Amino acid sequence: MNFLSWHLLGDIMSKKHHPSESHTVPPEEEINTENTAQSDSAENSEDLASQEDLDNRIATMAEDLSAMEDRWKRSEAEKQNFIVRAEKEKADLRDYAIQKFAKDLVGEIDNLQRALASLPPEAEAEAEAEAEEDSKNLKAIRKGLESTEKSFLSMLERHGITREDPVGKPFDPNHHEALQQMHSEDFAPNHVMMTHNPVWKLKNRLLKPAMVVVAADSSTGRAANEE
Repeated sequence: MNFLSWHLLGDIMSKKHHPSESHTVPPEEEINTENTAQSDSAENSEDLASQEDLDNRIATMAEDLSAMEDRWKRSEAEKQNFIVRAEKEKADLRDYAIQKFAKDLVGEIDNLQRALASLPPEAEAEAEAEAEEDSKNLKAIRKGLESTEKSFLSMLERHGITREDPVGKPFDPNHHEALQQMHSEDFAPNHVMMTHNPVWKLKNRLLKPAMVVVAADSSTGRAANEE
């Protein structure tokens, strides 16, 4: 056996005793690596799900808060409206508590005014011609009635009771009660030409309507007069 043969034989024996080293991963390490990857993926999925759930909860809470704010605003508005209504009702009760009494009172004022109207200047002159003493008494009565009327009207105005003369104004069914219609040359049709009492109001609320005679057109006026 020559030198070359011995050399080849030595290489073969060396490879048998020292096989070439290859990088192999133990099965345990492969399993651990796979578990770690799966764990990281699961954690990422859980984080995403947790964030989504948190976002949903925040959105729900925001909606609930908005709804609560709307209910609170409506409640405050209703509260303010109730306060305003209560104050108005209180003011109305205070202002119109005397309404029934005032209506009776203005009725007596109307009677007083009719009594004054029953004493025209002609009657005074006639009485004066007949007897000077009677004329003086008549004038005293008129003066007393006028003074009483003035005092009453002043007192009524202090309490918010006012009167309006409807003569010459358009007929208003909300404030006037028509007793009849008559033809008139001096008033336009559907205008008040005569009144038995004025319109009385309490704090701008109708207290007593005026009893009026309304001017009609020629045909209506003739028919009414013929009846």
